[in-house]
Amino acid sequence: MTDEEVKMYDVVLVGAGFGSIYALNRLRKLNLKCIILEKAPRSGGVWYWNCYPGARVDTPEPVYQIPDPELWEGFDFRERYPGRDELCRYFDHVDSKLNFSKDTWYGSKVIGAKWDNEACFWEVKYVRQDKEGGLTEGKVKGRWFIAGIGLSGEIYKPKIEGMELFKGQLVHSAEWPQTGIDLKDKRVAVIGTGASGVQIIQEIAPITSQLTVYQRTPNFCLPMVQRSLSPSENQKKKLDGTYQTAFNKTLTTFAGFPYDFLPQSLFSESFEKREELFQSLMEEGGFGLWLNNYHDVYSDEKANEIVYEFWRDTIRKRIQDENLKEKLAPMKQPHPFGTKRPSLEINYYECFNLPHVDLIDLNENPILKFTQEGIITKDDEKKFDLIILATGFNALTKGMENMNVKNHQDKSISDHWSEGVKTTLGMMVNGFPNLFMIYGPQAPSAFGNGPISASIQGDWLGKVFEMVKEKRIVKWETQKEEEEKWTLECREVWGKSLFPNAKSWYQGSNIPGKRVEALNYIGGIPRYIEALDKSLEDGLKAWDIKYGYS
Repeated sequence: MTDEEVKMYDVVLVGAGFGSIYALNRLRKLNLKCIILEKAPRSGGVWYWNCYPGARVDTPEPVYQIPDPELWEGFDFRERYPGRDELCRYFDHVDSKLNFSKDTWYGSKVIGAKWDNEACFWEVKYVRQDKEGGLTEGKVKGRWFIAGIGLSGEIYKPKIEGMELFKGQLVHSAEWPQTGIDLKDKRVAVIGTGASGVQIIQEIAPITSQLTVYQRTPNFCLPMVQRSLSPSENQKKKLDGTYQTAFNKTLTTFAGFPYDFLPQSLFSESFEKREELFQSLMEEGGFGLWLNNYHDVYSDEKANEIVYEFWRDTIRKRIQDENLKEKLAPMKQPHPFGTKRPSLEINYYECFNLPHVDLIDLNENPILKFTQEGIITKDDEKKFDLIILATGFNALTKGMENMNVKNHQDKSISDHWSEGVKTTLGMMVNGFPNLFMIYGPQAPSAFGNGPISASIQGDWLGKVFEMVKEKRIVKWETQKEEEEKWTLECREVWGKSLFPNAKSWYQGSNIPGKRVEALNYIGGIPRYIEALDKSLEDGLKAWDIKYGYS
């Protein structure tokens, strides 16, 4: 393929999840010629890959969708917290409305991108699966490049001696076969108790003959309080304004949920009023105890401890075995409450009351090695038919680094971040013009409802590209000083909280050898929107701009 044959687009986007689809819709309205490159065979982003048992969202309807009446008017979720199949049905619905698949190349994985500084465009390389199952390399050009790849990044598989020897089935939760796995009467191990681990455990515990859970850190799970939704209930909420009110509310709250921290301090309330609030939040279900609590829970250690003690005492009542009570809800909190993302559960703790379900504490009884038949720990050996790695991701940064994005000086994103992540607004990187990120590092990302965060960033991109067309801009780059200012703000707000006190993927400490740093912006959605808007004021002085289309 010659350079003349490589197709030029106005915008090349990567990933067919919420971020790229929302941005595509905005860019089309500006008559920009766009293409999405998606490595999966269909849309949905993480919701294509998340097909493990029990996979579902932790955000209540209606706000886990694109906040556009044109789209939500014709679609109803069937549950308060939609499952994976519901999300796939939703993306099909959006496609029927927007026909984004017309501009999407499925099965196309980006393997490199290079900036041409003279001609001002990105050349993006990809590999694409052909009809015979082989891989064909190709490339496209884009004057603008948007990475809507989400925060999951790269699958993390711990390095354990002998893992390759195991003759049963070994699968990571993010690589679950689309055709499923027969788990009935199987001996199963689950390594990890993060979100996917919790969802898998509570789903498969009733059908396995033996289930062993290997836990490093207890998950401070909150009750989901799941329920079905009728068509009439959905329709009523659309007609009476509940939907629009909920979407409007998400732009005013810390994490883009339809509820927020309370203005009063925990210590301004009596013990009785605090207990009454905590109980009501638990009964309501969802993230209320996490995100609808007193405002000082994540800045004051004593306030945080009080919330933890309530959670602990509530959960321990559901666990029969005294030893397991201490493992799953320990008397002394191992880290501040909520500084690791809590999972929403339906019957997680009751699973450990079943006679065939065991829990192994990896702090006391670490895994030594895999064998052909199972796992050996310090104290015992167990045989399995299936071992599930629910060990998460090298999140937020690795996805960008793995795309091998390079500027005209042959410097990669990895090179730029070698001494720490640096971005402007979590959306641009100095030295990489015309490159934007959606749902990436140093944005609200893990502290923001996904579709709402994507729409906020997509709306900002819409404003950017309106200026691009109006002012005939060919090059848009963040200044080094602006990048340094934003990175400093991310670190400062992070450092003032209790979040650094937990070893979490929020700051990269789940990956051995990875730099521990603030990977998310926790100033809240309203403050983030304000920063985005302010960046486009004062004649775009915050940016290095080149004008004049050829």
